[in-house]
Amino acid sequence: MTSPSRPGAARRLLLGWALPVGVIVAGAAWLAPVVHGWALDLGWVSQRPEKHVSGFLKVFRRLLLIPLVGLVFWRLRPWRDGSLHSFGLLGPPVRARPIAVAFLATAALGAGLAGAFLALGWFVPEPGATLGGAWRPLLTRLLLGGLVGVLEEYFFRGWMQRRLARGAGTARAALLVAAIFALLHAFKPSSLRASVEPTALGALEALGQWLQAAFDPVAFGPTFLGLFLFSLVLGAAYARTGTLWTAVAIHAAAVWVAYGHEEFTDLGVLPGWAGGRRMVDGLPAWGLLAGALWVLRPRRGGTREAAGEARSK
Repeated sequence: MTSPSRPGAARRLLLGWALPVGVIVAGAAWLAPVVHGWALDLGWVSQRPEKHVSGFLKVFRRLLLIPLVGLVFWRLRPWRDGSLHSFGLLGPPVRARPIAVAFLATAALGAGLAGAFLALGWFVPEPGATLGGAWRPLLTRLLLGGLVGVLEEYFFRGWMQRRLARGAGTARAALLVAAIFALLHAFKPSSLRASVEPTALGALEALGQWLQAAFDPVAFGPTFLGLFLFSLVLGAAYARTGTLWTAVAIHAAAVWVAYGHEEFTDLGVLPGWAGGRRMVDGLPAWGLLAGALWVLRPRRGGTREAAGEARSK
């Protein structure tokens, strides 16, 4: 009786996921050299030779991720799993003060960490960098951090974690979501140790290197741990306040600082245990994240998220 359903399930998997993903990968690889050339001509990526490949990989990654995110949202339709009120995006849990405190505290801690790296010589000042010349990239990164924060928090903490918690429990769901969240962030140009040519074949080669690096404990292990802890902090902030906007604020501020300081700093002599350019992959950041988890730990009587879900039932 079950055999007729197996071909149907395989066909749905093929048409629903495998085929669209294959088309997206092929299309992104084919378009990346073309779009990268346009970006170079328009000055959207650096003209410096040592940055050409990095700019190409950034273009390819965006061409790959944007339609993949669209596919995931279209296929899973997380908005059907609850209203904006159930995610704490509307209603009484939304209060300006804790959201602002979450953003400002995260930005201050991140800027303080970058400042400490600068004082120790692990980062060095970028030659000729000024606030007047950097305000536009900083604003762009702030807006990008906000957009990324909304999309990722809505999907990972708001939908996926709550969905998994129904069968696995809150703690296991948070750990599983943190692992998925960290693993998916392996696909960045900075994670590649070997350069590739800015061609369609180079894009596919980069994709293979990304997949290999994602499961390499030496290459990606420290970053995985930092992002894993960061995801747990985001989940704890959501559970503690009952509104997803708090996690969005923390996420946006972290992205803003992690990428924004590059407008003023360059790499100096950075010890391996301290982490890398984004600072999330070293002992200082791990300590801050562990401290944040302790501050946001559940209090006696449960969390506002749990109380809100209990009321909704």
